[in-house]
Order: sequence, then C-alpha cells, then structure tokens
Amino acid sequence: MSLINHLQIKESTKNLLFIGGPTASGKTGLAIKIAKELIDQQQKVSIISADSRQIYRDMTICTAKPVVRDNFLKSDELYLSPIKYDGIDHYLFDIVEPNDRYSLFDFKAQAESLIKKLHNDGEKVIVAGGTGLYIDSLIHNYQLNPIKSYDANLKLTLAKEYEDLLKKTTKDSANLAFGISLMI
Repeated sequence: MSLINHLQIKESTKNLLFIGGPTASGKTGLAIKIAKELIDQQQKVSIISADSRQIYRDMTICTAKPVVRDNFLKSDELYLSPIKYDGIDHYLFDIVEPNDRYSLFDFKAQAESLIKKLHNDGEKVIVAGGTGLYIDSLIHNYQLNPIKSYDANLKLTLAKEYEDLLKKTTKDSANLAFGISLMI
C-alpha cells in the first residue's frame, strides 16, 4: 500500500499538504517519501520548509537541515532559488544570515509567493516543519503587517531621552529613570 493511501491523503489536498510536528519526529523524511510517491505518479512536487531555524545559513548541526546551500547568492529573492535534496526541490533553507532578522511576516510572504509560483507551474507543494506558527499563518491566512527591524541603537537612544525627560520632571527621577531604562 502506498504511503499516500495509507495516510488517506485525498486527491483534493494533494496540491498543498502540510506536515508539522515536534523536533526530530521525521517531518522532512515523511515529506520526501510523499513527494517521491507523487513523482512516481508523474506529478511535479516541491517542499517548502516551515522551520524558523533552517532558514539561517551555517546553522546545520542544531537544525537537522538536510542540506547546506553551496552557492551563497546575495539576493532579495534568494528564497525563490531551490536546493536539490534527494532529487526534490526544497525551498527556504539557508536564505538568511544568522544575524539578520526574519519574521513571521517574512515567512508568510515568501511561502505564499512560492506556493503561488509553484502551483502556476503545475507543481504540488508540501510545507513541512516544526514551527507551528508558520504553518498556522498559512492555513488560517493571518493578516500581518510588516515590522521594522529591531534597532538596538534606537532603543538605547529612546531610553536615554526618556531618562533625561524624567530627570527634568520628577523629584526622585534618577532612581525611577534607572529602573525604567532597565525595563526598556
């Protein structure tokens, strides 16, 4: 019996399939097995990673990432470039430097763009990963706003300005300002 039949994957859900679960539970392996069965049925299929750590370059050991990207393209559309693993195109691996910010908004925008592109090319898509919020954002179509990057310098500047303002307006401001700046 095929894995697709055993898991009772219906024809109507084969265009977009989600595989989620805890760390090291075999999500990627299962996605690859299903993808190979679809390929055996003469269907094109790609896998999109829904893992909040596998997106980072050079973070292979702790993420169980199946591959490391050989080419380190510097492009805003790096996420559109798949890597081949076990004969199947995988997306959203090694697309961000470890010190760069990557948000739920970024994931959702890129995953939706990929899904649309792949479906337009006649491909099935398997989204597999352990970051439940990533998967949930696609399933329930979260409406998100882009956020500005975290800026430590701006945070320190605002804390200092607030402390200065408190010193001018509060009698016992030094202790209060110190306490507030620590909370910020």
